[in-house]
Amino acid sequence: MSSDAASEVPYYLMPVAALCGIYSLLATIKALHQVYKNLTFNAETSTGVPPASLKSKEFITLLISTIVSIFTYGYVCAQINNSITSADIFDPFEILNIQSSANTTQVKSAYRSLSLTHHPDKGGDTATFQKINLAYKALSDATSKANWEQYGHPDGPQTQTLSFALPEWLLHPEGNVAIVLLLMYFAMFALIIYSVVKLVTKTEQESKKSMSDNSVAQSDLTYLAKHLRPDSTHLDVLYYVATCPESIEITQQAIDKGDELKEARIEFLNPSKKSQQQETFDFGNDEGWANDDEDDDATKAAKAKQAEKEKLAKQVAEASGKDQIAKNIKIEGLDDGVLGQVWVEKTLENAGQWPPKFGKSCSISKMTFAQKGSKHAVSVLEHRAARRNLCMTLGRLNSQKLNSHSELIEAGKNQLIDPTYFRTTMEYRQRTGLLLEAALRVAGSVRSYRLYKTIVECVTMFKIGTTTASDEKILTWFKDVMQKNYGGPEGIPRID
Repeated sequence: MSSDAASEVPYYLMPVAALCGIYSLLATIKALHQVYKNLTFNAETSTGVPPASLKSKEFITLLISTIVSIFTYGYVCAQINNSITSADIFDPFEILNIQSSANTTQVKSAYRSLSLTHHPDKGGDTATFQKINLAYKALSDATSKANWEQYGHPDGPQTQTLSFALPEWLLHPEGNVAIVLLLMYFAMFALIIYSVVKLVTKTEQESKKSMSDNSVAQSDLTYLAKHLRPDSTHLDVLYYVATCPESIEITQQAIDKGDELKEARIEFLNPSKKSQQQETFDFGNDEGWANDDEDDDATKAAKAKQAEKEKLAKQVAEASGKDQIAKNIKIEGLDDGVLGQVWVEKTLENAGQWPPKFGKSCSISKMTFAQKGSKHAVSVLEHRAARRNLCMTLGRLNSQKLNSHSELIEAGKNQLIDPTYFRTTMEYRQRTGLLLEAALRVAGSVRSYRLYKTIVECVTMFKIGTTTASDEKILTWFKDVMQKNYGGPEGIPRID
């Protein structure tokens, strides 16, 4: 390629092609990951934030930008390839090293000599050998010769509209543009490594959290060992399990997340409420009363800063899917007909099961708990997380009454179930199962058969959903189920 011809090649477009190719690759991976998360997400069992919908503005924008970048890459590559092809003049006489006046005999002689020298089997270069074949073809075949004379190449027009193959000039860049391309490749690999490390770190954190969720904290073991006694009743055991420190903390975290969703739902239902609140006086503001000159530079700067913070908060909400959840979620007390913790407590109260009755052997009624956001300790029913744990415990023990209640059945059909409460009940059941196992270890350590027997019966009560361990009808049903699961009476686990 001559220097004049090389100057016609648009080298400045090569970084553009590389940028489009890199973005297409990364965006495609992200889009496929988004599709995978949507296909594997289970709204009924997952307690995490659901992924952005495939119909969301975010995903559609990603999809469109990916398609545009792919076609832009193909078009730019085609333009560069066309320029390189047109700049690289195909001259069969020069390739065969013969005069333009050479006859057929001289053409064949030159072809044979060069093909023997450059044949790949003889150690020659494949690209050079192919050029020799094309040169001979252009001078010996009528059709190829016509193509060469008309289009400058024996195979006809070499121009492309789109080219999606990875070109040689991207794989092995040369000249000044090579520095730019190498820097871009380095940035791409650095981004990929960062993404992989971030994904691995996130996976490890989730794994640790899962292990933590499937184990019992030492504080809970200490709490159970301190309060469980041989004369503890079934409800005493379950109430102590419900008020374990770590269990309360986990439930408090779920309540906090629920409060965030509730605030987002309020803003969604009443978009003007936030702006109205901002217009009212804030008597707790340390900056004092507003001055008459509200348009001074300081005020303008403060307003601009506040607007920037609100914009950033909105972007974070959109990125995390919070806005999407606020749009679709139904919350008790905000949406008509939605059932949640308040309904459960009211239904239990009508059945004589709420509020919980603490016996003489249970000291929970005398305990106080540190309430988040409060300077003073509160009673167990005044503490939001402890109250919810007790509500979920009694709700499980009365699950047959609740699950068969006409209002709950109707609400389920109309998707009017508050997930900020009912989803936490599934996780709470698993957590309670682990804590009851821990309580068994406590009973074993003090060698109390009576307490051990009570806790085993608590496991049964919580498992099947009953408030008593002495109902013959329920016990018969449970025994039949156990025999079927363990292959008859001899297979049922027993305490020896």
